[in-house]
Amino acid sequence: MSNQKQLVTAPLLTRDYQLLLDRLLQLMHEQMGERLLAVCLYGSLARGQGQRGSDVDLFIRPRSGQGFCQGCPRAAPGSA
Repeated sequence: MSNQKQLVTAPLLTRDYQLLLDRLLQLMHEQMGERLLAVCLYGSLARGQGQRGSDVDLFIRPRSGQGFCQGCPRAAPGSA
């Protein structure tokens, strides 16, 4: 991941959340490559108000004209 920017550098994130977000970014980059324009953290974690069990709110922006799931594996119906 040397050519990738780190997703989060906020000191308020716990190590577990930092590791999770770094892994998510790595997986998104592997799946989307150059189609991935930006990943933004928002919500309680971004504000430094996250607690154990807080959800992770991400805004994922593909490059213009690129479908987000184009070439991504699909979940089986009813698996959500």
